[in-house]
Amino acid sequence: MLHQPYKGVKLSEKGREIELQAIRRQVIVERMLTEILKIELIEAHKIADEIEHYIPDNTIKRIEQILERRKKSFRHVNNKKYLESPQSQRILGNL
Repeated sequence: MLHQPYKGVKLSEKGREIELQAIRRQVIVERMLTEILKIELIEAHKIADEIEHYIPDNTIKRIEQILERRKKSFRHVNNKKYLESPQSQRILGNL
């Protein structure tokens, strides 16, 4: 954190990186709570704010992978040929 008289406080580059990482973790946990567990966003925000500090980095990465895989698989929902393919059956079967 850098302080400039009469101009307030400004985050250093390292502080900015830490802030962005914390925001990213919060958003990933919120997405898990809203998209998978179907918790309302306001409640999910409160829960994520409390628990994201306790979730290991490798678990956050795994949650993010699952959310991205779900997003990609749902892009094909209206494609009947894709839904009948073995690939989609494997993906959808793992959700």
